[in-house]
Formats: sequence, structure tokens, C-alpha cells
Amino acid sequence: MRIGSKHGLSASLWALLVALLAWNAWPSGALAADTQAPTAPATLTATAASGSQINLAWSASSDNVGVTGYDVYRYGTKIASTTSTSYSNASLTASTSYSYAIRAKDAAGNVSAFSPTAAAVTSPVPAGATVKKGVGSSKYLASGQTQSDFAKLTNLGVGWTYNWSIDYPGTNGTSIEYVPQIWGPGAVTSATLSTIAQGKAAGKFKALLAFNEPDLYEQANMSVESAVALWPTLMNAGLRLGSPAVAMSAETYAYGQTWLENFMSQTAANGYHVDFIAVHYYPDFMHPNAAENLRISLTNLFNLYHKPIWITELGAINAGQLSAAPTAAGAQKFMTEAVAMLEGLPFVERYAWFDDNCSNDAGCAYTTLYDASNNLTAIGTTYKALPKTPLFRFGWTATASPAGIEPTSNMFDNNPATRWTTGQAQSSGQYFTVDMTGSRTFSRIVLDANGSGDYARGYQVFVSSNGTSWGSAIASGTGTGSAITIDFAPVTARYIKVVQTGTAPSNYWSVHEFNAYS
Repeated sequence: MRIGSKHGLSASLWALLVALLAWNAWPSGALAADTQAPTAPATLTATAASGSQINLAWSASSDNVGVTGYDVYRYGTKIASTTSTSYSNASLTASTSYSYAIRAKDAAGNVSAFSPTAAAVTSPVPAGATVKKGVGSSKYLASGQTQSDFAKLTNLGVGWTYNWSIDYPGTNGTSIEYVPQIWGPGAVTSATLSTIAQGKAAGKFKALLAFNEPDLYEQANMSVESAVALWPTLMNAGLRLGSPAVAMSAETYAYGQTWLENFMSQTAANGYHVDFIAVHYYPDFMHPNAAENLRISLTNLFNLYHKPIWITELGAINAGQLSAAPTAAGAQKFMTEAVAMLEGLPFVERYAWFDDNCSNDAGCAYTTLYDASNNLTAIGTTYKALPKTPLFRFGWTATASPAGIEPTSNMFDNNPATRWTTGQAQSSGQYFTVDMTGSRTFSRIVLDANGSGDYARGYQVFVSSNGTSWGSAIASGTGTGSAITIDFAPVTARYIKVVQTGTAPSNYWSVHEFNAYS
């Protein structure tokens, strides 16, 4: 039996005719794939909001179908996505230049060209304590402390402190920020949470540290699962929340790294947030490259999680991991190099030396900042004087006359084995000019020849805001050793010119690393 219509068409032909008519009635091109990218944002502005935040705003893009969002790039790396035409980049380093660009995208995955770039320099750190530098306090924030105890912390020039608890005694008008910590699972109580809520409401608490060394039996001693189960309670405090602080270093405590990896994986799977990574480092401080080993470990950690890092315990402790017999000089060398490095790493948000006064513990002989008589130790005196903060050198360039036989970029590569060198004997009038990408305030430069005899025999230092008008020299002198440290009154400029004024017929002029300090 044949099914047809009044026109005698078979069912299959009728279906085909209906399909063809439907296709013909569809808007032209509507079924074609969307391959057209949105337009690039035409304008972008970057404005420093503080020493740690830059606000971005840009013009809206257009698209043939519709723009669904924007990707934010800093120095060519995507750092965020948003549906808005503004973004605030937080957790930055003070007195540092950052450059941004934006790309628009649509639902089909098409992305626009980059917007024009925009750069801004974060505000300087106010005079006094630095934002990053802190101290763990086992004595001077204990119960029964006095004004003179607070003064000992203030005397260290720290910007923040904590005491492994929520027992905040108040800082009697000092500028030191107190950061509470929920030490272990037993501290997750209604009373604790109420105290934290009160501190937040009063403006005292801005961040919260979580469980202390949960990877170690003698500390918080927690499984990853138990920490994750309690995490929503800590999140509800409404403060910036750091990860549990595991014990970690390049040489030891591999279990701490595994614990943290599992914790971060499980919190991400549950949709929980972690605002920064907190870790403890007690490295081989007697190793000649101890600070560099620390930098490598921190860089690897940042590349794994892409979150700001707080080192909430850093010290010169002899825990059997040292490559040489401990000495006070070795501890001070590590502290000096580590602090300079930490101040220069943009992803390190804070660090705290261990400890303010643990002089009653023999293991603290090389790390305690105060002695049993409450006087500064030698290493405490060193910590008080630090840091002369090195400026972040990302994007810095230099030109030289003569150009030399090795590139000027070697002066900024964090590799003391490489160098810029004239390739000819030192003579008066040779120079190099550094472009710091933006205006910076600084009061010291260091020319490091890495132990060689190719240091400048004489020098003059000039600065400029435009690279053409130099004025009078701000410093001059005679080089007497491989690392030349040149101090002067604070100046603000974008360009630095160093002119050779000496001669050395048997030596090139070489600079392995060039640094400027705030």
C-alpha cells in the first residue's frame, strides 16, 4: 500500500521536499560556523590603587554574534578572565612596574587581537616597616606582654607578626599587623570563630593562617581529608585564607610537598578557595647557594599553583640538614641574601623570620633575634637593618658604548656566570645606560663583577627621566673590589647611566649583575 498525498507524492519524497523548503527558509548563513573574532579593545588604562594593586579598565569590544568575556594578560601571560570591562590585579609588589593587555572572546572560541598595552607602577611602601617583612613571635606576643615587649617587635622594622594562635593582645598603637592562625583541628571551635569574627569587624584581622605543619606528627598532624572537611568553616570567616603551612625545603620534607599537592587538588575539586600558599622553610643555610636554592623552590611552588606565597617560618635552624658546621656568619649571610631575594620576588607576598626570642632552645642559637637578656643578637641586628629592597628587573634593558662582546641583557638575568663586557681594556668615557621601563625611586646601585678583576676602576653615576637630559653626577668614586656598592640620596628616575672614569690596560670592564635598590 502506498502512502501519498493529494499530489501523489510518496512519503519519502514528501519528507525530502519539506526538508528542502525548511532549509531554504532558514536565514542565510545562520548554520555556518562562527569564525569571526571580536574586535580588540580600543583603549586600556592601568592605574595604581596602592602598593599592591593596579586597577584596569578598557573599552568594550564588538562581535558579529556577541562578546562573552575578556582575558587579562600581564607581560604576555594570561592571569584572569572576566565578563566585565574592568579588573583589579592584587597581591603585587610595591614600587614595581606592571604591563597589561586585554583580548576579547566570543562563544565560538574566537579571540581578538591584543588591546594596546598599558602599564602602571605600584605605589611605594610607606616609610618604616616593609609590607613583606615579618616575624613569628613566641615570646613578645605571649600573655602578660607589656609596651616594652611590643617595642621589641617594632624595633625589628617588621610590618606584620603572628603567634600561631588567635590570642591577639593588641599592638598598642604600633603599625604592626597581627595575623591570626587556627593552629590545628582542635582550634576550630565556635569561640575561636567568634573571636575571629570580632577581630574582622574591628578591622584588626585581614588574613587568616590555617593549620600548622599538618604533615608532621608533632605538629597539627592532620590528614588531607580532615583538613579539607574543615575548610568551608575557615572560608566562612570571610578573611583572605592561606593554605595549611607545610614544612618544605629543597633538601628535606618531601612529604610536606605531597601533602600540599593533595590538599590543593581536593579543595579545587570541591570548589573551595585558597587565597595564598603558606609554607615553612628551614634550608641548609650553610650552603653557599642557600638563598638561590630557596628562590628555585619558591619559583617551582608558584609555577605549580600560581598563587601568592607567604613563608610563615624561615630560619637558620640546625636540624641535621647542614652541609657544614653552623656559624653565625653563615646564618647572617643566608639571611641577608634571602631577604634581598624575597623582597625582589613579586609572587612572594610575605615572609616571617623564626623567631623573635627562642634563646632558651639550643637549636635556635643561630636564628633567635633576641637573647635571654632581651637584647638583639647579631642576627637580630642584621634583620633589623634589612632590607635595602632590590627593584624588580623584569623588562629592563641597557645600551653600552662600546657595545661589548657579550649582551647587556646578561646584567639582568639572575645568572652571575654570565656578563656584559666591553671586550677591550678599560678606558675613561666608556658607559652603559639602563632603562628600568618606568620611573623608580632608589638610593643604591650595585655593579657585580662576580669575583673577577674586571670591575670599574672609577665611575660616575647619572640619572634621567627621559634618557636624554642627565644633569650632574649623583655619585662618583673609585672601584676597589669586584662588587661595587654605590649609595646616594634617594632619587626618582627611569634611566641610570654609569660612566667609567678609570683605566685598566690589562682588564676589560665587566658587569655580571646590575641591581638598583629602593
